[in-house]
Amino acid sequence: MKNKLNQFVLQVSNLTKVYGFEYKFAGKTIGKRVVGTINVSFDVKKGEIFGFLGPNGAGKSTTMRSILGYLKIQSGVISVLGLDHHQNTLSIRRRIGYLPGDLGLYDNFSGAELLKYAGALRPVNTKFLQELKSIFKVNLNQKIKSLSTGNRQQVGLLLALASKPEFLILDEPTNGLDPLVASNFHKILRNLKKEGITIFLCSHDLAEVQAVCDRVGIIKNGKIIEEGSSKDIFNNPKNSYTKELLTSVI
Repeated sequence: MKNKLNQFVLQVSNLTKVYGFEYKFAGKTIGKRVVGTINVSFDVKKGEIFGFLGPNGAGKSTTMRSILGYLKIQSGVISVLGLDHHQNTLSIRRRIGYLPGDLGLYDNFSGAELLKYAGALRPVNTKFLQELKSIFKVNLNQKIKSLSTGNRQQVGLLLALASKPEFLILDEPTNGLDPLVASNFHKILRNLKKEGITIFLCSHDLAEVQAVCDRVGIIKNGKIIEEGSSKDIFNNPKNSYTKELLTSVI
């Protein structure tokens, strides 16, 4: 029998992350304690596109950064590609493609120079990269500082996808992209899914999530409040906040 664990690329169990400290002294509260996530649990299956939705400050970025090992969590267990995220951080990162929502690139480098640098850190899938370059029309010979927001985003996507990683974590991937490029990018995601690549997609674009995601998790105030198939979440949400979320601009 196939090991059930092998079906999951990501397993998050009771993830809790709190920022800062506060304590009582002489009848006063000193410091500030901010909750990022509280007992967040969910799984992402191999070859699945999982959408992660929630308003700003809900815990989306905390969850993603915890998965990547960028944050020290208070409690919980995270398994990525069958490996413990804390003990195997570097091994995991070599197998993941990540596009942060607050993308920062070296202004005085060109896109081509950044791709060359990235290729020195881990092998680039040359054939796939050429395919991506035919879709993303950004001029890779221009310095990053001279590019528009949308073109910088295309460079970020090229960097995240160039190695054709086993697992992609994408935070607002179509931010700044024109509709045609965004549509072509969605086709890329669907093709990667067909090849068994797993994608964790965080987006404010409800149409994007509905178009490409198999399952969706809704997070609010650091807690998962609803999870299910994309079809069920969009057509028959169970939680009142989910209903509000899906009929508003977040």
